[in-house]
Amino acid sequence: MSAPSGSDVYLIFHDHEQRAAIADMLSAAGSRVKLFSSAQDFLALADAVRPGSLIAQLDLPDMGAIEVLERLHALQLNFPAILISAGAGARTVVKALKAGAVDFLEQPVDPGELLCAIEACERRLTDARDKEFARTAASRVAILTEREREILERLVSGMPNKAIARELEISPRTVEFHRARVMAKMQAATLSELVLLGVAAGLGTRAKPGRQARESAPG
Repeated sequence: MSAPSGSDVYLIFHDHEQRAAIADMLSAAGSRVKLFSSAQDFLALADAVRPGSLIAQLDLPDMGAIEVLERLHALQLNFPAILISAGAGARTVVKALKAGAVDFLEQPVDPGELLCAIEACERRLTDARDKEFARTAASRVAILTEREREILERLVSGMPNKAIARELEISPRTVEFHRARVMAKMQAATLSELVLLGVAAGLGTRAKPGRQARESAPG
């Protein structure tokens, strides 16, 4: 089993040998690993690095890993975390999970379990990115005029400009004018990007031309 290709992993471990061993394991599995010996070192850079999976030793000398998660949550920074301990009690595990940890692993760390936990972190990151993309798309659609939204809905449904013009009873040139404005407001450089934004915002579910007529026609 390997980690998701190119995944970013931030490793906070006070013990140098264990930190190096885990880093070697993750690097061999395809992750980009950044090492930290203290919680403060990581928190000082957390808002300047790309979101990724966080692996932290439970008992760090300067700050407990659970407090790190609480601080990240307060800063609204998304780092799905895996905590590692040599022997934590059930209450500690529950507290860690409530603080947002994705998994809690015992030392010595099983490589297979660690990679599975990283995959779970990556899924959480992907879900967060998808939700943020959908929010961004919806906010851009909200500033469109009614006519611009009509144009966008039909573009997302795969209709060419001439077909849109016929259906809306406007000229192809007018469609092109509105399409350019839609592209600018949606901040889309290409039609493909525009379609992705429209789909993320929930558009593109309208029936294609002629479908309703075909479905209602006698069999």
